[in-house]
Amino acid sequence: MSSPVASVVASRLLNDLSLRRTEFGDDACDSLRAKLLHLGAVHPLLVRDPAATAASSIDEELVDVLSNGTRCAVLDVTSPLSPADVDEYGRVCSEGDFDCVVAVGGGATLDAAKLIALRASNDMPTLSLLDGSCDPNSIPIIAIPTTAGSGSEATHFAVLFVGEVKHSISHPTLRPSVSIIDPSLIVSVPQRVAVAAGLDVLCQSIESLWSRRADRKSLTYASEALRLVVPNLRPAVMDADSDAQAALCLASHLAGQAINRSFTTICHALSYLITARYGVPHGLAAASTLPASLLFNCDRRLPANSPSTRAGDMDRCLQELKSCFNRDSIEAITRDIVLLIRSIGGAASVFELGLPTDYQPVEHAEKFNPERLRNNPRRATPDDIVGILRQTFDHDGCAKA
Repeated sequence: MSSPVASVVASRLLNDLSLRRTEFGDDACDSLRAKLLHLGAVHPLLVRDPAATAASSIDEELVDVLSNGTRCAVLDVTSPLSPADVDEYGRVCSEGDFDCVVAVGGGATLDAAKLIALRASNDMPTLSLLDGSCDPNSIPIIAIPTTAGSGSEATHFAVLFVGEVKHSISHPTLRPSVSIIDPSLIVSVPQRVAVAAGLDVLCQSIESLWSRRADRKSLTYASEALRLVVPNLRPAVMDADSDAQAALCLASHLAGQAINRSFTTICHALSYLITARYGVPHGLAAASTLPASLLFNCDRRLPANSPSTRAGDMDRCLQELKSCFNRDSIEAITRDIVLLIRSIGGAASVFELGLPTDYQPVEHAEKFNPERLRNNPRRATPDDIVGILRQTFDHDGCAKA
């Protein structure tokens, strides 16, 4: 359980940033009652990760809050949904005439709830929604994350995998009407899940800062997120420090607010094949290219005869990184990031992931998701990408030649 001081600080920051859709503090179900009343929702659908809600002991309380005379309807989501799953669950949602979707779980569960609501609002197959040419989602979404990681409760897009190909379905109405951030819900998260989620926060914060689509608000959100995640990541994940966990929950939400505006960049673009093909958790996959991508975006360690030029402005990002890590050089900052990633059991390079021998950086470079790469501050050639995927670091975190 987070301390009262942590909750007060978080509430003050959310108020200063005008994030009025967000409730922060323990006892998520108490907040949920008031938000349902405010929305006028009397027939909600609960989309949950059953393992997460059972581990945090809120299953019965959730069902009790959401029931109105008769027991509420529940959809259990245990893994990312396929297009066929979304079609089926969307039909259930539409035919049930639900007036609100309450999503409780990690990023995959929150994304699933968004897709279900959107599909229920559109009389077309899920695969037809990929280009974003669809009717608005007409069902309010209340999102309650049980991990400090994806930030999905703050964004207007949802991830859908079709085989190994990752798609991001975007629509302004996919952004939840209400986000309830309850630090007590992440206490029971397995450490391996907490590690992956925390590394995703780190990546989102930094990528949002250097994104070509960054604006004044996203830069503010990302800066605040970075200042919270850097000192609190290890004590939250490894020591289960309650105040650090509360800070990481807030960092996750702010990073989500940031990428909602700026979108992500090269680390996320390169992560999807690793996750889809080899089952590496998303946050671990993204973080494995973060140090090398930082060096690349700062014009360090260019491949021989590389024609690449910096296409964006890294000054704000470097300013924030230098302040957070109290370092003067990009090399020193990169070393600290490598050591931070390793300190919680993450991989600071693709090599450290220990992928099977059939993994080939050249093939990966040919198949990466170009959508997010367009936001990167530097244009990257296939050779540049291979160089990032092959970059390794020594015991002290220094880049190897």
